[in-house]
Amino acid sequence: MKLNKVGKKFKIAENYFWALKNINLDINKGEIATFLGPSGSGKSTLLNIIGGIEKADEGTLYVGDSKITDFNDKELTKYRRDNVGFVFQFYNLIPNLTVEENVEVATNISKNPLDVKKVLEAVDMLDKKNKFPSELSGGEQQRVSIARAIAKNPELLLCDEPTGALDFTTSKEILKLIERINKEFNTTVLIVTHNAPIADMADKVVRLRSGEITDIQINKNKISAEGVEW
Repeated sequence: MKLNKVGKKFKIAENYFWALKNINLDINKGEIATFLGPSGSGKSTLLNIIGGIEKADEGTLYVGDSKITDFNDKELTKYRRDNVGFVFQFYNLIPNLTVEENVEVATNISKNPLDVKKVLEAVDMLDKKNKFPSELSGGEQQRVSIARAIAKNPELLLCDEPTGALDFTTSKEILKLIERINKEFNTTVLIVTHNAPIADMADKVVRLRSGEITDIQINKNKISAEGVEW
């Protein structure tokens, strides 16, 4: 994935506010990258542009050989469906569907889905496949959310504050799960977080402030998710 001079502006009253400015970034297939920065630094906006939720106003984004910034709305919908899995702070599960059915929803719209039972086994939720979201803990719901994202067999797994609503112990379990998914499926993982120690498990650490990248660090001594502490 390659971003070159990417910018994004929003209109506020009669003025424009640049949420992102001159973003240049390369992320290799199979890497884990974290985006760090204070609120308003542009982390989520950058993730949304990479995920095809929002369009850049300047610059180019390539994912593989595809120039995403040239896509129209229909092409962006297909890109999100086929290439991107999303995990958010709040789980967005469908309350009247079981765990298995929530994951199956994603596979039904994917061109090359993974086996639902194998994915549920990978996130240690196969034994709860017939339960409804209201019967699960927050950590279990996040596991289902990750399973739903991964079942599409996406090229990119985009995580926006995936541990933000969880306690320390559950957060560690979710980070270990994300790490495991990255290794088992060679999925490129991007994590937006306020929690700086999570960067210790990443291959690449991207710091933003006021819509600009201030530092990109290659983590030569990354640790396992098990060793992350805060």
